[in-house]
Amino acid sequence: MAYYITENCSGCTSCVHICPTGAAAGEKKEVHRIDEENCIECGACGRVCPDGAVKDASGAVALRIKRKLWEKPFFDEQKCNGCAICLDVCPTDCITLGFPGIKDPHAYPEVVNPKTCIGCGFCAEECPVDAIEMATQPVVEERKEQQKVKQAKSVGWALKKITFRVIQRIMKVAAMILPFRVPVVLTGPGSVKTLSENIKARGLNNILVVTDKVLMELNLLDGLFTSLEANNIKYTVFDDVQPNPTIENVEAGREIYKREKCKAIIGFGGGSPIDCAKIIGARIRNPYFSVRWMKGLFRVLIPIPPFFCIPTTAGTGSETTIAAIISNPETHEKFGIMDPKLVPKIAVLDPELMLGLPPHITSTTGMDALTHAVEAYINQSGTPYTDENAVMATKLIFDNLEKVYNDGSDLEARNNMALASFYAGVAFTRAYVGYVHAIAHNMGGLYGVPHGLANAIILPYVLEYSRKEAQQRLARLAVAGGIGVDGEPEEELSYRFIEKVKTMNKNMKIPTYIEELKESDIPLIVKRAFKEAHPLYPVPRIMTPQDCADLVRKLMADF
Repeated sequence: MAYYITENCSGCTSCVHICPTGAAAGEKKEVHRIDEENCIECGACGRVCPDGAVKDASGAVALRIKRKLWEKPFFDEQKCNGCAICLDVCPTDCITLGFPGIKDPHAYPEVVNPKTCIGCGFCAEECPVDAIEMATQPVVEERKEQQKVKQAKSVGWALKKITFRVIQRIMKVAAMILPFRVPVVLTGPGSVKTLSENIKARGLNNILVVTDKVLMELNLLDGLFTSLEANNIKYTVFDDVQPNPTIENVEAGREIYKREKCKAIIGFGGGSPIDCAKIIGARIRNPYFSVRWMKGLFRVLIPIPPFFCIPTTAGTGSETTIAAIISNPETHEKFGIMDPKLVPKIAVLDPELMLGLPPHITSTTGMDALTHAVEAYINQSGTPYTDENAVMATKLIFDNLEKVYNDGSDLEARNNMALASFYAGVAFTRAYVGYVHAIAHNMGGLYGVPHGLANAIILPYVLEYSRKEAQQRLARLAVAGGIGVDGEPEEELSYRFIEKVKTMNKNMKIPTYIEELKESDIPLIVKRAFKEAHPLYPVPRIMTPQDCADLVRKLMADF
């Protein structure tokens, strides 16, 4: 016999809202009913009923229990064999195993959203290997923490971490040997006009200018166009680059380059046009390799055409890096192509081009540059050269970012931020980035969150996770940034640095969460973040999958 409702019902509809099968029905202020054929006897209706009007099959009144005291499943990863029976019997689809909706025998089950779990216990009852135990939420959280500790100490995970570190040491040595070229830098107000003379001196006379429609509408390229025309340099504009450039953008730009028989490329704008321009160049000289094939390190086999770039934001550092980020709209994935052949020949740092940046772009791109500098500095592949650049970038950002956020017309502060972005780019192109970027790229790929904004939000959480391991280096950055002095306790300085980052975000109205983030996407985000970060990113502290999932969950609006 199913659960049933007595005449004591006040018609509050609590049972209707909680019932996973729709067995409970009725309008407000009337006695409700339960359809015996659809009732699965999960007991959720009784636990929410404020009137004690629900009875079970034996006739006993089901006790009301506060939601926070409901029992939830704890999944023992040591016992779980990935059979996915728990997914099949869950009436609310609150359990995932790997990708949402996909049974992955190599993954472990977890509750997608604790709010949807009704604590029915069906998963525990039907588990053939007794890998699921029902317990109150505090007990579940405690068991999860114990499980994380076991996972971190397991032999398999220890071997993985050793492998990662060995590969990172090899890449550090390689970075010291490989000829990472630094572009010629033209700086100062009006420097954009001198680029044409340099291009003319190289004998180039047909240029593809890669930009976006917003910059065209703002007439920011007029000075460049005037100087190109004055030097009798022909040019063609490709302005269809999206905020998160796609493979389709690259192919469209490549077709225009070929059609117009161009001989060189100028990337003009933020990181999106510059990255798009880099990959257009890679496809032009490597026509038999797709953008997807070039994903990762050193897969641009033939050098790109002469490439020049003019950043209009102080953040990405793309004007000096070996990296370019692209989106695959089919899979909603962002990935990087990294090769020294992508470094431009000339980078123009003209602060006048940044005067019109709105405050929210100024803040997020500036925090993007800070993320580059900090991750490069606290990583384990730094050298005296990268450390010097990271420290200079951090100091300039601390001294100038909030200043230029509050007064966008401050030309000196704009110039300093352009230099900071460049220095941070030099640092991370050799010392790499870390988990902030690995997670942030997913926020851009899945939800279209601007990269700088995602980095700014995620940075404090990752720093807190790695604080102990990065304590000494965070303390040095605190001193360099003027928020501490030598001789103060390193622990205190490291905490102070993280608080400074949080304060900057708060002062510039950057939120502490990502509005679009969904609990159901967390397994996919973790998988993609690890695919990017491991084994190459030499982070201070290597995350376990559970560590990463817990950190990403903190980014949710309702955490």
